[in-house]
Amino acid sequence: MKYSEYAEDLGFEKIGKIYHMECNGFDIYLKDWNYQLLKIPSFYIPLNQPLTKEVLKQMEHYALENVVSGFSFKSEVNTLIVSLADGNKKSEKTQNAIKAQIESVTKGLIQEGYLKMTNCPLCGKPAEYQIFGNNYCPMHTECKNSYLDNLKKEIDEEKGIDKRSILAVIFAVLGALVGLTPALVLALTNYDYYFGGMLALTPILAIISYLVSKALSQKWLKLTIGFIVLVTVLGFLGFAIPYMANGKGLSLEDYMFKNGMIGLRRLGFGILLSFAGFLGVKSLDKYKKNKNDLLKEFIDEDNVD
Repeated sequence: MKYSEYAEDLGFEKIGKIYHMECNGFDIYLKDWNYQLLKIPSFYIPLNQPLTKEVLKQMEHYALENVVSGFSFKSEVNTLIVSLADGNKKSEKTQNAIKAQIESVTKGLIQEGYLKMTNCPLCGKPAEYQIFGNNYCPMHTECKNSYLDNLKKEIDEEKGIDKRSILAVIFAVLGALVGLTPALVLALTNYDYYFGGMLALTPILAIISYLVSKALSQKWLKLTIGFIVLVTVLGFLGFAIPYMANGKGLSLEDYMFKNGMIGLRRLGFGILLSFAGFLGVKSLDKYKKNKNDLLKEFIDEDNVD
């Protein structure tokens, strides 16, 4: 559900692409909390000092036992994230629960000695609130422009092939080969009952190896990792299936299309696994820092929700 469908009913006003309100002296805005693969509707409160683990734990109580976390504009975790109460956000019951959350959290912050953020998080000097990407905080226009210029420069510098990208490719090849080993042993011993499950280790280890390399998220690299898995799995199937058929004393045709079509099922599952590399590295974008997505927050001014 889009924020535009219920934000104003909660008392928020739209400023540019941000839904914002003030409560008990704090500036609050709505924004999705990207937690692993989830996007959790939440409200954010920029604060005048860093959040400690003890305060975050206490905030869960003030948030009426809803999940909370901290967010950092620069280095210090100084913005509180509170997940909105569960339920249909357009229902009166859920809206009353969210309003109670906001009231309780802001009063809790005062009790814990917090005030609203008044200084620009980039330079540390007093500033007026304005939109900063998908956030709303004190910010100097000069600081925002400088931040964007540096971000664009970093993106330009990171394009192409670097040391981490090369390591990612090497690690993916090694991971795919190591993952292939159990399936190879099963094929050579003609014990192919767990063949498909073991073959699944090939894309899994290749993808994990890519993640471990800490390489930047780049399209060419993700395609390369996908092709490594594709070639490894399909190449192996071209050897393993005829070998297993021969080991069972069957012709390739009988192994593929008779006796329960074991070979055909092995081939079909293997083909699916061969494309798992492309899907896997794509899904890892959620875990990898992608500066292009960060830049898009500033460029895509029409993105309301």
